[in-house]
Amino acid sequence: MRNIARKGAKSDIHFIVDGDMIMSDGFAEKIKPIANQIVDGKNKNVLVVRRFETNETTIPHNHIELKNAIENKQVFQFHHRFFFAGHKISNISHWFAVSNETDEITAWEIPYSSSLWEVQVILHRNDLYNADYFPARIKVMQSLVYSLCRANYTFNLLSHVFNVHKGIKLGDTNFSKSVIAHSKRNGRNSL
Repeated sequence: MRNIARKGAKSDIHFIVDGDMIMSDGFAEKIKPIANQIVDGKNKNVLVVRRFETNETTIPHNHIELKNAIENKQVFQFHHRFFFAGHKISNISHWFAVSNETDEITAWEIPYSSSLWEVQVILHRNDLYNADYFPARIKVMQSLVYSLCRANYTFNLLSHVFNVHKGIKLGDTNFSKSVIAHSKRNGRNSL
């Protein structure tokens, strides 16, 4: 599905994100200049966006509100209790420090974490697509991020901007387990 969405997109810049993530205020406008500069379709660069989760009704809109919510244990790094290895982006204190220094959105190189990593990336339409032989919900983003690493792409973390998922994942839901089981049963046999 992600490949279909990307192929049909009118923009050259693609943000691969789940539809239920809530973006920080002014996300698109804030990242447009730096995305156009770094993600140009010629150089092997992608942008990475931090993501978080909460059970609260109030969602932080900017990095200042986010820091307060984290300090008050209302917001947490994404999937901090369920498969954190796949989502962890190190050095959050540095991210907050850079975000507090200036209003200008910046990005800096971060290391590829592991083959489990499935961070949200912003990339160009000419960049790699998800492997279409992976069934839905089974290592789809891991395979893309891994392929980007193997192709010598550089991962660049954006300051200031982020997104939040409403709800903290503690385990797979019955629906999620059913989708995974269906995908394994009916997906291609190349896994």
